[in-house]
Amino acid sequence: MVEAARRFLRTYISLVTFLGSYLVLTVLGNLLYFLPMGDQLGGHSVLGFSIRNFRTAGSPGYWILLLLPFVVAPPVVEMARRFAAASIKRSGQNLREPPKAVYLILLLALYLFALQALWRADAVHLLTRATNYEDAVSDRFLLLATLGFWPQMVIKAGLVTLSLFGLIQTFTTTRIFWTIVSGFNLVAISALLILLNMKWPMVLFYALNLVAILVCANRPLIPAISFAMLTCTAYLLISFTLLRVVPMPTVHVRPTEIGQIQSDSANHTQQETTTAPPLKEGVAMPILAIFNRMALAFPYYYDIFTDSPGKCGTIIDRIERKTNPCQPSTLVYQEMFADRFAGIGTAPQAVHITGYALAGWTGALIEILLASLIMGLFAALSELRGALIDTAIIIGCMAGYFFSQLPFEGPIIYDHGILWCGIVLVVLAVAGLINSSPQAKVARR
Repeated sequence: MVEAARRFLRTYISLVTFLGSYLVLTVLGNLLYFLPMGDQLGGHSVLGFSIRNFRTAGSPGYWILLLLPFVVAPPVVEMARRFAAASIKRSGQNLREPPKAVYLILLLALYLFALQALWRADAVHLLTRATNYEDAVSDRFLLLATLGFWPQMVIKAGLVTLSLFGLIQTFTTTRIFWTIVSGFNLVAISALLILLNMKWPMVLFYALNLVAILVCANRPLIPAISFAMLTCTAYLLISFTLLRVVPMPTVHVRPTEIGQIQSDSANHTQQETTTAPPLKEGVAMPILAIFNRMALAFPYYYDIFTDSPGKCGTIIDRIERKTNPCQPSTLVYQEMFADRFAGIGTAPQAVHITGYALAGWTGALIEILLASLIMGLFAALSELRGALIDTAIIIGCMAGYFFSQLPFEGPIIYDHGILWCGIVLVVLAVAGLINSSPQAKVARR
């Protein structure tokens, strides 16, 4: 029974993650909003929120769009898996594990690149200097803009992929080398993700480790429980720090140091106070965010883009690289929040909902079909065995998660995209093939 469940999970982990994440983060909240407690729940994140304020909320189209993935994705994933399984099995039979030296060189190069980028961006200072929530978020935007795309890609995709490969090797070999490397990666990547001042990449990293344990470990129970607890703890601790529920170090400023005119009392050191939510509210906010973070934006999307389809351009416009009047995620953020992050803050939605915003029902169907085909290809990988394949399957889990929150291109080409993870795996696979070639074997004699 347990082994059958693990085989199922290994095959359909991308689909299970997609539907599970979407159910918990988007669907559940939208069901709760229609209950008497719904206004209070939504009001914790958006002042004055009420589902009754949306003209289209509760309409047939509202529920069809909300529940569309559960109808479309499973059969399409299964058809794609069956269609692609034979070809993938033939083409992947000759995969070999890479030499440890190649793995270490690649790992060291990516760590050095990420560390120098974080150092140049003054990441430690930007992480610790804010004394309230808005300043912390503002510093995060500043850090990400200073870093740029490639350092974030190296951390969120490249190093995460190498870490997962090393972890899976600890389950398939008895060499102490991989245990040491995996332990180092867990600590080092956690530190890098903390410096990004973002909680979800770190939580996702731990969740991917948890999935790898469940799918690949011979005795997964104790490690799985440990990583589940670590994931929950990391989410709460990072949330508290970001919300500044735990006061950050105060800053002392003498008026004479900034050229202010002194008064009789100005000889005393002036202290800036730390702004933070009350502890009770601060504890509740991360928990409520699980239900609100994605769910709140859905009624806005359906209301806005049902009344004004294609308001932010169409799918064809994006393919043709045309300049669009707006982006759905930033437009909806501005509708939801009246804060200083308008224009840069985003409120993304699942792949089919973004498709609906761009091209109505046609766009919703196109994007959920394309995402399902990608998840079907990951399901077809289960025909093969090996650490490289298992790593790719876990990357499929990450893709499924992001399909529940982003447009179609997001899980593929954004800084955490499977394209960049795939490039790392291809480098390792090529190194393995070269190392196992007859010429390489002769050279080692």
